[in-house]
Amino acid sequence: MKKINLLVFLVFLLIQNLSGQNNESANVQVKASLIRGISVISQNNVLDFGEIILSNSPVTLNKPPQEGLRFKIFSHPDKPVLINFDVIQLKLESNNNSTSNLIFIPKVFHTGINSEFVDPVEITPGVYYQPDAQAGEGIMNLWVGGTLQINQDNLHGDYSGALVITIAY
Repeated sequence: MKKINLLVFLVFLLIQNLSGQNNESANVQVKASLIRGISVISQNNVLDFGEIILSNSPVTLNKPPQEGLRFKIFSHPDKPVLINFDVIQLKLESNNNSTSNLIFIPKVFHTGINSEFVDPVEITPGVYYQPDAQAGEGIMNLWVGGTLQINQDNLHGDYSGALVITIAY
């Protein structure tokens, strides 16, 4: 009987302790920062060197950026953008097994908010650049030109390749 009384007493104490505990609360602040996504606008996406007469010696052709392509970047006004690109090989279109390739070395400049090629700044791949702020947006004009290297042993035909310019935060 003593054991039952002791057991009932212990269960009573346990129930009292469980129901007598405090409730605690914590305040947590929730934050979010909305950043404008990057968008790029271009009126043309082909950098064309035109028809080139082959010769018996290597040829280097230059396309100045102001005669090449212009892209307009829209981004968050307070965030610098990372701009990246690399040298590419143009491949002979009619013969995919050919090893005849042309080398294209891009030259990319920005003129900030200016849509004319005034006070250009050469872009170094893998570097962050601050867009100009206007009407709550970051704006940067990119100009793309470059050098095309042709060897004397390149086959005749149409060559093409894709220059990828990556713009990110």
